[in-house]
Amino acid sequence: MKYNYFLYFLYAAFLFCPLITEAQLSHDIIYLKNQQAVKGTITHTDHTKVTYRKTENPEGTLNELPMQEVLLLFKRNGEFMVPTLNIQHWVAGADPAVHQIITHQPQVLRAQRVDISEATVNYQNAIDYQSNQLDKREVCLILYQDGTHQMFAPVAEVVAALQKVIPVLDKQYNMGEGHFVKDNPASYMDLTEEEISFFREKALQKARDLGRYLNLISNRNETEEQKRYAIKAALNLFAYDSSQVEVSSVHRKIKQRFFIREYLERLRFLPYDKVELVWIKAQMVSRFRKGADGKYYGIITAQQLFRGFLENKIAYQDVTEKNIEIVLDQYTVFDEGIKKQRWDVFLSDISVQQTRVK
Repeated sequence: MKYNYFLYFLYAAFLFCPLITEAQLSHDIIYLKNQQAVKGTITHTDHTKVTYRKTENPEGTLNELPMQEVLLLFKRNGEFMVPTLNIQHWVAGADPAVHQIITHQPQVLRAQRVDISEATVNYQNAIDYQSNQLDKREVCLILYQDGTHQMFAPVAEVVAALQKVIPVLDKQYNMGEGHFVKDNPASYMDLTEEEISFFREKALQKARDLGRYLNLISNRNETEEQKRYAIKAALNLFAYDSSQVEVSSVHRKIKQRFFIREYLERLRFLPYDKVELVWIKAQMVSRFRKGADGKYYGIITAQQLFRGFLENKIAYQDVTEKNIEIVLDQYTVFDEGIKKQRWDVFLSDISVQQTRVK
């Protein structure tokens, strides 16, 4: 009898353990369009086929699958490829510093710790270290920092979410802490106070321009043509299409992040007749640090005054302290036939530090 109870215990532990999934074991996974998942070691990929060895015969013969039958490829180190999107390179999905939760929205939530329960995904936010909770139905995929992954949705839905967040994951890989130029004096841009003031003012001017465009986009009295122009002009202020804007409200604790284009499009549907957005009390809080792409990155902190109007009366207002990542990018000009290098400032990710009632 004790032996039977022991066997039952082992079976139950195996059956119900929420974290032990096939996708997390030490092998590569080839997810096919016919719903099958082939486990093994991927040895080669090109635009026509994927070559692999089966897990049960790691030293055996090479096998091939037509790439047109493949939905998604995952390596055991966390790299993935989505051939159906004509993306024929490996994306470094795993970040050795944090876990990454990808939701159906989709969003990429960076977490220091992740715990899975029967109905929820509980995590500690890597930005503000606050504890948060998601319904499992909101979660599409978790990329763990050790390279393993766990799916919470059909592969086709995971691919649809990855399609939208690949630029973010690629950027995190190229611009994450481990991918800056080695931290030494040469990796920072030495600027005079005058130069710092110049770049700060230039960045703030772009932030003010962004505020003007947001006012146009959210104003119900503006034409669709004017709003489309404002969206296009606002996008040109940012260094990347994958830049994200974090939003908050005094009425909710949860912060939300949107890709810049989605953020701008959502502004068209705010429940106000018009919006006013003003930047105040800005200051440079970091030195410009060189990225692996040759560009320089810095942070400006500023307060954003937001007002939403209904029938010419303030219906909602708050003040939000935000960090604005700015990017210095070099471009070439010809001055009287002489080639010269100039720097321009672009906006990147905008994150919320604190929101309070005005």
